[in-house]
Amino acid sequence: MDVYGMTRSAYVDSVESADLIEAAIEGMLYSLDPNSMLLTPDQYDDLRVQLEGSFEGVGITIGQRDGWLTVISPLEGTPAYRSGVRSGDRIVMIDSTSTEGLLNDEAVSLIRGPRGTTVTLSIQRPGVSDILVIPIVRDVIDYPSVSAYFMVAPGTGYVRLSRFSETSADEVLDAVDSLAGEGASRMILDLRGNSGGLFVPAIDVSDIFLPSGALVVTTRGQAVGEQDYYARRAVLYDGELAVLVDGGSASSAEIVAGALQDNDRAVIIGARTKELIVMEDEM
Repeated sequence: MDVYGMTRSAYVDSVESADLIEAAIEGMLYSLDPNSMLLTPDQYDDLRVQLEGSFEGVGITIGQRDGWLTVISPLEGTPAYRSGVRSGDRIVMIDSTSTEGLLNDEAVSLIRGPRGTTVTLSIQRPGVSDILVIPIVRDVIDYPSVSAYFMVAPGTGYVRLSRFSETSADEVLDAVDSLAGEGASRMILDLRGNSGGLFVPAIDVSDIFLPSGALVVTTRGQAVGEQDYYARRAVLYDGELAVLVDGGSASSAEIVAGALQDNDRAVIIGARTKELIVMEDEM
């Protein structure tokens, strides 16, 4: 507070109290660990939308590629997908706003909106000389945790779990049951690039593969002490299991992989986890 007071009174320019306090909080949390951070109201709303599994928008994942706001992929069946938006499209304008210098979160706020309203994207597509102007009517977008599941070989199923939301355990169980019904006696659970999400769904996903009473994870904290979390149900899938991880697997993904490995339930394949997380945005 002494430094705050000196800065407010002696700095060469006037500074807002709220800005100084926010910067101080960010710096304090940054000094702790990568998982301790301050979320602005907009960032918190964006996180909440992703964890609830649905939002109102057009249904595209965007990122920065070569300095341009670029479509990573349209979600199948969404308004953007039906309107012909493709992976690799550069978004040069959103309605009447140029995207030059626009950050991802700023683009998200412009493209998302209430169901039934229209947003117009001006797109530069590789191999096409003219700018494509595509009006898209926003709708409710379901954003599943399990982005894909299928049989990769006779007797072997594949489940791609991309994040941990409120519906993750139910989605994984539905996918596993469906593949088991097709004869999958072996399963691949793909957690590559899964940077985590909610804590409890990690326990519930582990519970699908572990016997009742198996230790999933232990938490320790100054305020709450030590607490163990155990699998509560009988094994729901008892086939052979492999888990894929990489440097983008973190948080809840590490809990699941660690629990399955420590209980000798799965073989872990891939690279050391939590090395690099690339943030993209869904709209």
